[in-house]
Amino acid sequence: MNNKVKVLFVALALGAGFFIPSLLKHEPSADVDLTDYCMLSQQVCEQQGVKMKVDAPRVTPLTPITVEVFWPESEAPNLNISLQGKEMNMGVVKYQLEMIKPDVYQGEIILPVCAEDSMTWYGTVSNGDSDIKAAVRMTAR
Repeated sequence: MNNKVKVLFVALALGAGFFIPSLLKHEPSADVDLTDYCMLSQQVCEQQGVKMKVDAPRVTPLTPITVEVFWPESEAPNLNISLQGKEMNMGVVKYQLEMIKPDVYQGEIILPVCAEDSMTWYGTVSNGDSDIKAAVRMTAR
């Protein structure tokens, strides 16, 4: 077989191996049902006995907001929050909330800027033993 044809086949195989997985990958975030999530706002949201809220009336990009979580009988020194975008894939952002008194955790989160005017971030709040589903709606204006 001609060397040029061999090189062409190798290039095609490498290209296919690089691009096909991303083309076939199903984007799970578009299918997420947010009714299962505790939507964070200034109003207390409760899920499985865990209460959560934020201190801001509106969540905007690059603006720190304080998240407060009341998790009864949790002995973890901190909670982990993991969030990802629903409308746009921007990776996963992770934060920690520190215990400020027994069963009460607090910390600041700052959500990144995205190209859309609004975006929903969804994920989990975890004490290491169990996870609570949480989401927050961010608007640019």
